[in-house]
Amino acid sequence: MEVQQYQPSLQDQLRHVVECGGKERVRDVINRGADVNYCPPGERPLLEIAIYRLYPDHDITRILLDAGYDVNTVNSEGENALFAASHQGDTEAVSILLEYKIVQCFYYVVVEIISLSMKMMS
Repeated sequence: MEVQQYQPSLQDQLRHVVECGGKERVRDVINRGADVNYCPPGERPLLEIAIYRLYPDHDITRILLDAGYDVNTVNSEGENALFAASHQGDTEAVSILLEYKIVQCFYYVVVEIISLSMKMMS
């Protein structure tokens, strides 16, 4: 009986190389067709993974953005990559994200403002 070896999807491979580093490996997986915007339910978005690494590689951040990463993607708490970079105190990542014209919008704040406005109008 032949044992089949597990072959991770391109998406899984991309998440792994972003977590572990290696800009050439990230480029390779993207060039083979991995979707930079894919995020499994309950997981952190790729750019957040890149920013929260112990030793962030800003080239990986640029590679993801150049490959079409949606800079307005938010995690399950409604936080985007700009929030993550600010939270880390990573001024270089903040600058890179601002270069890509990220729109900082915290969903939960907007919802709260609308909710308060509606209560005041009632």
